[in-house]
Amino acid sequence: YFGSLEHVLSYGFSTFHDRRLKSLHLDRTLMNSQLSESQQFLVAHAVRSYYGNTELLDVAGRPSWIVNEGCYCMMNTLDLSIDQMFFELRMNPWVVRSILDLFRDYYSYVDEVVDPETKQRFPGGLTFTHDVGVRNHFSPKGYSSYERPRYTDCFSYMTQEQLCNWILIAATYTVVAGNDGWIGENRYVFEACLESMLRRDHPSPNQRNGIMGFDSSRCEGGTEITTYDSLDPSLRQSRNSCYIACKCWASYLGLVICLKRCGSTVLAERAMDHATLCASSIQHSAKREGWIPAVLESDKPGFDAVILPAVEGLAYPLFWKEQGLDEARVWIDEDQGPFRDFLLCLRDHVRYAFTSADPSPNRFPDGAIRLSSSTENSWLSKIAIFQYIADRMFRMTFPDADPAHVRWLIEGTAARNAMCDQFESGRMIGSAYYPRVITTQLWWNPPL
Repeated sequence: YFGSLEHVLSYGFSTFHDRRLKSLHLDRTLMNSQLSESQQFLVAHAVRSYYGNTELLDVAGRPSWIVNEGCYCMMNTLDLSIDQMFFELRMNPWVVRSILDLFRDYYSYVDEVVDPETKQRFPGGLTFTHDVGVRNHFSPKGYSSYERPRYTDCFSYMTQEQLCNWILIAATYTVVAGNDGWIGENRYVFEACLESMLRRDHPSPNQRNGIMGFDSSRCEGGTEITTYDSLDPSLRQSRNSCYIACKCWASYLGLVICLKRCGSTVLAERAMDHATLCASSIQHSAKREGWIPAVLESDKPGFDAVILPAVEGLAYPLFWKEQGLDEARVWIDEDQGPFRDFLLCLRDHVRYAFTSADPSPNRFPDGAIRLSSSTENSWLSKIAIFQYIADRMFRMTFPDADPAHVRWLIEGTAARNAMCDQFESGRMIGSAYYPRVITTQLWWNPPL
């Protein structure tokens, strides 16, 4: 650790030559990749903003990796950690374990779940907070700086999604790092996560469909939201959300990985059964034309929207496959795999989004990609994940989109705010100096 500003400057000058050579090597590697010039710019711009948000802290003698949430300054926001882990596992896998352990030890809690109709409470389970603090101040144990009760939009709880996020980060760390000691130590956590997932579907086993149906008691009359907190109901609502449903499917598969690795084979089979149930429920929600409603309740706002994050859950088994996991190779086999019909359903949904009308409801006039047909609010970090899935799974590319996304960043107010994430019809409206767009790294993703 550095003891003073002078120490920092001295170290910087003494190591400048070596670091410059390493930087030039990284630049050459990126420039020699198969990425377009626009994609290379987006990757390089994102890397700088990511590292500009990071801190390595000594917390009671324990190294703690902190990624600040850009202009909002929240610390280790878990729904950003899930997206940043692909890059972090390539560069510094230990920081992913650090974040997992921090949430497990200090920012987890056990709640109840609430029937949305009767308001009756039932046992819930283990889950995790939205973040660990804000502006270099840690939140009280078991609470985030963001989440508040009695809200139905921004600042409500993200209980289900944060549970999925911890599971998926843990599963991906398991695939990449293969840390058997850590996996064994966390067997009780994986088992508790599975039980919590099941109870958020429905307290009664014979009424479960694999999809979240109950809100957390911490909402206190409010409703859970997703990471898409500033969007409209097509993506903001958590309960019976198509986006969350696909993420739950991936989370059950993640639990299969973790539970099998630590010897809990019976529970691994149970997790697989619910992945199958979840996939079937999503598939049967699809409309005859091929699209899947954003909210799987026909009387709710957002039902008619066509959302691209409906397929976001595919990113995880796709990444696991690319890291050599045999099970994932089977899971996302579109020809003979156990989820063949589900994968074809998701493919049809994406094709519908871009071919059902001209112009497409999921494109902007400048060629940029629009996450939801019902709102002009789009996030570059999530667009990058969608592009990764569309390219690797469905062989769909959008070469005119990347130059449009670059223009969003270099023109207008975004140009002076480093990497920005949140745009409305190309105009920056939030999420300045943001780390999350490091998801662009997925486009350039040989096995680790």
